[in-house]
Amino acid sequence: QMKPLIRKPPVESAREEYIEAGIPEEWIDPLKKLGYTTLGKLRETAKAGKLSNDLNVYNKKNRLGLAGLSPQAVEKWLEIS
Repeated sequence: QMKPLIRKPPVESAREEYIEAGIPEEWIDPLKKLGYTTLGKLRETAKAGKLSNDLNVYNKKNRLGLAGLSPQAVEKWLEIS
């Protein structure tokens, strides 16, 4: 007899947590779409240079019209507060 699949709700950090970490509100959705759904995941896996490049490419491909990000700006997000 097969057991029913139990789906866990996806774990996500709240928008307020991203804002408190110094991440501008307009970059929260692109971060989540790139798979950084929690601040912990963002801080443990991301390198500032790669993340800023990924976000800038996402911005350009999806024509979001957001100002470009420097690796230095992204590095401030990754610092543990």
